[in-house]
Amino acid sequence: MIVLPADATDEQIKQLVIDWIAVVAEERYEEALGMLYQGTFNPFSDSLDPDGQRWTPELLQLALATYGCFDPEYDDGCRAAPVTPLRERAFANYFSLERLTEKCWNLEPEDYAAIIHCWMPLNCTAPDLQFADDEISDLTLRMFVRRVPDGLALELSLIHPQ
Repeated sequence: MIVLPADATDEQIKQLVIDWIAVVAEERYEEALGMLYQGTFNPFSDSLDPDGQRWTPELLQLALATYGCFDPEYDDGCRAAPVTPLRERAFANYFSLERLTEKCWNLEPEDYAAIIHCWMPLNCTAPDLQFADDEISDLTLRMFVRRVPDGLALELSLIHPQ
């Protein structure tokens, strides 16, 4: 797990997200998950699920291969849409980091510093999912910035269609 300083800036957090996406783009899923705090999640819920499952390299790959639907039978022509490295210009338009000052989505500010939403950069050629050079797909990545001993760490929450 990569730990940022407790007083990490928004830019430092954003850079870690960019670095994480670059590892995912190289299909190094185990390494990508090793960069994160490993919490539990429910792919069909917007909130934390203490009884949920942990991300595995296989689940991460399935989420990306099925456009966030987690259904191996899902196919809309975008199955072979690999994540691509970010183009900074496009990413800036599709990145949101919200610092927590009060409870939000059952996240307590003493446990979580922020919520991140960003769109994943996909190389998709499906006719209804083609993106211009300055656009990113609407496959949404949600991460939490969790407070951990010695600082902050990213926690993967969901990958889902917009």
